[in-house]
Amino acid sequence: MDLQDLIKTRRMTRSFLSQPVEIDKVKQALTLSYYAPSAGNTNGLYYIVLSNPQLIKRFWQITSDASWLQSIQAKKLTAAPIIVIPAISPKAYQDRYKQEDKKRSKYYKVALENWPVPYWYVDAGAALMIVLLTLEHFGLGALFFAIRNNYDNLLKELGINPPDNELLLLGAIAIGYPQGLKAPKRHKRKPQILEAS
Repeated sequence: MDLQDLIKTRRMTRSFLSQPVEIDKVKQALTLSYYAPSAGNTNGLYYIVLSNPQLIKRFWQITSDASWLQSIQAKKLTAAPIIVIPAISPKAYQDRYKQEDKKRSKYYKVALENWPVPYWYVDAGAALMIVLLTLEHFGLGALFFAIRNNYDNLLKELGINPPDNELLLLGAIAIGYPQGLKAPKRHKRKPQILEAS
């Protein structure tokens, strides 16, 4: 599929088949995302991949309301056989910009709260778009969503000890084969372009 068509046809998937997904395809999408821009070539992005059915069930129990889990909407979404939790390390950016080759940067040795643009979020957004487009290219559906409950304790509850204890969880991505038709074509959006003169 041509790149423009891929971008135009990509949709968030909210209904999945329980059919297993080739984990290598998911890993390939995650690996390709490391070609996204990264301020200072920091690479402070981590992916926590859940493919064990029991662990995925536990994920939904920890992050969801019991009443929601009984809904039809939940049954369609929780059938996704893979969950990926993207997480970013702001500390990695701070450490990178303390190095001598960054002396000329306005971020050199600046406390994270004083960064005018928190580039860890910018970099993560660029990387996640590559993930979503690559999954679409492989014929897989994906939904990026917010972690609503137990955000602070989620990794501990899942028994995961990341190398950086100061990771910010960005949300989660449910991945699987889509069930049924894609969402209808969205209204055309017009970019808001301001031209300097």
